[in-house]
Amino acid sequence: MTSPPVAMYPIEKTGDEFSVSFRTDEEGIESVIIKPAGARASDSRTDSIETSSGSLKEKMPKKQETVCSFLLESQLPLILAGFGLVGTGLYLDYVSKSTLFSAIPVAFSLTTPLLDLKGNLEMNFASRLATCTHTGAMKTRKDLWGLVRANAGLSQSHTITVSLAIAALCILIDFSMGGWPIVILLATAVSTASISSLFIDFCLVMVILIATRFKFNPDNVSIPLASSIGDLSTLFFFASIGWLQLFCYSNKCSFISLVTLTIFLATLPFWFWLASSHSSTRSALYTGWVTLIMSAIISGGGGYVLQKVHSRYDGYTILQPLLVGLVGNRCAIQASRLASNLHVSDLQMGKAPKGSLCKSFNPLTTFCGKDIHSKVALTMIFAAMPTQLFFAVIVLAIGGYQHMINAPFCISYLLASLFLLIVFMFFCQVIVGELCALCYVTSPNLLFFDVCWRLGLDPDYNAIPLLTSLSDLLGSLLLLLVFVSLDKYSPNSIARIMPVADVNSTTPTYALLQELNELSTYSKNPVLL
Repeated sequence: MTSPPVAMYPIEKTGDEFSVSFRTDEEGIESVIIKPAGARASDSRTDSIETSSGSLKEKMPKKQETVCSFLLESQLPLILAGFGLVGTGLYLDYVSKSTLFSAIPVAFSLTTPLLDLKGNLEMNFASRLATCTHTGAMKTRKDLWGLVRANAGLSQSHTITVSLAIAALCILIDFSMGGWPIVILLATAVSTASISSLFIDFCLVMVILIATRFKFNPDNVSIPLASSIGDLSTLFFFASIGWLQLFCYSNKCSFISLVTLTIFLATLPFWFWLASSHSSTRSALYTGWVTLIMSAIISGGGGYVLQKVHSRYDGYTILQPLLVGLVGNRCAIQASRLASNLHVSDLQMGKAPKGSLCKSFNPLTTFCGKDIHSKVALTMIFAAMPTQLFFAVIVLAIGGYQHMINAPFCISYLLASLFLLIVFMFFCQVIVGELCALCYVTSPNLLFFDVCWRLGLDPDYNAIPLLTSLSDLLGSLLLLLVFVSLDKYSPNSIARIMPVADVNSTTPTYALLQELNELSTYSKNPVLL
């Protein structure tokens, strides 16, 4: 098929002239490309409107971004996110001694994957809306409302279903638990995930609208806030709702847990319908489950490590959310930026230039490239070191662990953080590139990425969950390695055994724990040691 000649069309409002060209790809799909007259094809700042198979896709004018502009836009949200993670660590350390975690120890295993799930879904939510602002899909109130409504429905569908699966998996791992504690844990997990999702989605929509209003890149602003708001609020809802469920049980109203679980599960058809009502979320409703379930299983390993270690090493509980959170925030920012850049580019999903496979798996591309993404990756790595030390000192001082503020521990902690950041910045390049089909993978050793290519997985839905769940697991293991190493070579720099809280046998809490012990089958491992 011969392409029609390029024509010049005047624009009545401005008097500018645009060149209109026609392109036909290998599959016979004809596209119309509209660009300003005289613009180079490689100019990334050119406005363009491209239609393919009858669908219109408008690309917003792209402002040239520099490292300085990135720092100005991202540092305040990252600092606020750091304080949010400090609050999460302090609150987790506080509630770890509460009735919920004493009565149902498996709740500790559920904490990390539940926080990771909420962080993944809300960062995905923020990344999708940020991509929509870049592509010009949220210009009118009608478009905005339609996208927000559909994405909220998608988040709720994923949240309720996967949180139920995570809770069931944790119960199966610790299969000795039975009776009403199972219902209490399931109801707490599902209601926490759903309520916190609605709250965080509302906050993120406000943040993205404000960032767009002031000409900030929403990728730099919304992602760290999504993580920090999500972790702290989800943990607060989890502890509060769990305490409320136990309170109802102690007052002979145990049926409330079953009613709560039934109500939230009954809303699932409505959320599925809402998510399927928009074309941008319809495909993700059916294809996004595999990545979420994989990430939940991976982060469940981090939760298992937390459950086993929190009573062995003093200070581990308070530092684990901080280490994995600060690393995960920066990886999510980079993943969202790469995904947005690929969505507004002319690259088609499943097609890529020659040689991109070696480029994607080359660490020099991530850290030594001349593009803005390599510079941003290096900037985030070096800027994260003083930030990690600053927040670690704050959380240890406030939490009453001043004895751990010493040279051996601080150096070990910073080395662990540096290693994690370098590894996961490289993972960003690989995972986002492969998910978006930047290169065709034919090696049998890279079967997973080949499957992702063939399925056409969108990085806005799939990259961030994989990155954050892996950072949860590896960060938890690396922090454990820090504590084990210091325990062996510098035992004075940490405190090993955390004192067990004394519970008076005459208090209602003791009676409730005794009753739950009788209902469960923890015969060899009672909740009160």
